[in-house]
Amino acid sequence: MARVSNYRKLGDTYIVRMDGIPPEMRQLVTEHLHAFAKTHGKYVLLCDTADGGRTARDTAITAIGKADKAVDQAVLTLADRLVGAGLGTRKNPFAAFSPYAPTALTQLAADKIGKAVADVVQQVLAQKPPADVVAAAKQCTHAVAAFEASRQAAQKVQASFAVAMAERDGWLPDWQKDANRLKRHAEAAWLDYPGTWQAVFGR
Repeated sequence: MARVSNYRKLGDTYIVRMDGIPPEMRQLVTEHLHAFAKTHGKYVLLCDTADGGRTARDTAITAIGKADKAVDQAVLTLADRLVGAGLGTRKNPFAAFSPYAPTALTQLAADKIGKAVADVVQQVLAQKPPADVVAAAKQCTHAVAAFEASRQAAQKVQASFAVAMAERDGWLPDWQKDANRLKRHAEAAWLDYPGTWQAVFGR
């Protein structure tokens, strides 16, 4: 049995090969050929939708990675500004504001880093720091917001992709049924011309 990823190519091959045999041979299986072509056409559309969903999913995942790096950079920049302003030590700039050192904070799980960064920002701004520290703290807030937005967007895209894949794979039984019916009728219709059957459906 072909892998799921090969059914589209397989169907395309059958139809193209059918176009290459004598018309009188093709006419003997016209009804079943049309039925398969219709089923395969829908399968192709479902494949296109699933492929588009996969591309969107991959793009969304890439966006999460970029947003995550932006959060890391913003956190480390804030750490540097705190040291420069005398509000933190080089060993652990966040010691007075968080249970996490900057590097440890950036390594938190995706569902925890947002709150941890927000807590640091709140604690830092409560000290009424200089403008450069305030700017760095606000950048952390913006970066976290973008990261969370990218995660939510990816979840929606992933859900759509999962639906598209399910619909594509759910159509396979119909595809296989019509393909097998076409093969059986072609084998009977071309009983005296086995080479024709092999030319269309063989490897």
